[in-house]
Amino acid sequence: MKRNALISLAGSLVVANFAFAQENSKIGLDVLAGAGYTHYNGVKVSDFKDDLNYNGFNVNASALYSVYKTEIGSPVVGLGINYNQIYSNTIEDSDDFSSTSYKQNFKTLALMGNLGYKFTLAPKFAIFALANLGYGVYNDVDPTFTQKSKLTGAVLSDKAYDVTVKDHFIYGVSLVGTYEVVENFSLGLGATYNRHQAKFEYKNKAESSSDNSSFNEFSTNLIASYSF
Repeated sequence: MKRNALISLAGSLVVANFAFAQENSKIGLDVLAGAGYTHYNGVKVSDFKDDLNYNGFNVNASALYSVYKTEIGSPVVGLGINYNQIYSNTIEDSDDFSSTSYKQNFKTLALMGNLGYKFTLAPKFAIFALANLGYGVYNDVDPTFTQKSKLTGAVLSDKAYDVTVKDHFIYGVSLVGTYEVVENFSLGLGATYNRHQAKFEYKNKAESSSDNSSFNEFSTNLIASYSF
């Protein structure tokens, strides 16, 4: 009996030590990938009193490293990448003789840095509260400018603009909640508010202009994450 009890105790200790080693073998890295809806508002355009509003989608990925663990979670730092492809509404202006409409499509690829906290207050459930800071390394704007006669409806001007985006800085906050569905793999939802600052330069054969614009981004995402 004593020998069986000792064998059982030894087996229990081996299993417990193995589980502890497995848990502590993690390097504390969470890799998150997401996709979802994005809305921009407040983009200024020269010669128009109204602002452009955009709707579209985004895809993103980030790696967050836990600096050290506490009872409620851990501080995290990380890097990520974010791609937005969005389409603007049409804004219009008119005088006594003509009406002018303008719209543009906007794609941007940004490198992002993150700093925040991973809360683990319940088993399998994690909340990431993050501050974001980034820079748009690739920006592509495709504008459409059309001027029509009010008398005949004929197109008076269909200007082709070359648009360059410079100094595209991004800062804001994100909140992500995930639930572990299988070991180390989680699914969840995320919400982001970012403020963008950028310079838009417009050029065609006859003229050029520029706008310094600050505008808002609101994004929601489906999230998948894996913990290493």
